[in-house]
Amino acid sequence: MAANRQKKAQALAKARAKARQRKHLRDQYQEQWEPDFGNRLPILATVGESPDDVQFHGEMPGVEKMSAVLLDFIAPWRPECQTDEDLLALAQLAALAWNTTLMPPREREKALRELFNSVPIEYRGLIADLIERKRTEFPDNDRFIVEVNLQDAPSGTTLFVMSSFVPPER
Repeated sequence: MAANRQKKAQALAKARAKARQRKHLRDQYQEQWEPDFGNRLPILATVGESPDDVQFHGEMPGVEKMSAVLLDFIAPWRPECQTDEDLLALAQLAALAWNTTLMPPREREKALRELFNSVPIEYRGLIADLIERKRTEFPDNDRFIVEVNLQDAPSGTTLFVMSSFVPPER
């Protein structure tokens, strides 16, 4: 038992070290990923009962931008994206896989069945790989991805990701 706990602790420490290294690399190359928004911090906003009821609370220092995290998450598959639409499709599929890993076990099984049934067979392996990557490489990030879009900017297209610290209620 103690050996298993020790192995888990070592694996978690290794994953955290990798996460710190990835964050360092993201910070180093962030300008290339998000040239227009590189110096801006994530913004905290709350949504009320209606979509028009949005309150902006300001910037959040010390919080990673979820767009940079998602780009890092899909990095192994990015070279296969030939167009902006390919990148958007990959990012949206990755967001679905990401969110699935954050669900309680019963809901996760149901969501996985629905996800696997809704995509072509050739994407099922990719979804499984994305889920495994989230579980092993990003174990401490528990933010739900609410929206993924591409936005036009003067320097080119930029990935826009909205995330939630608290799992959205159903």
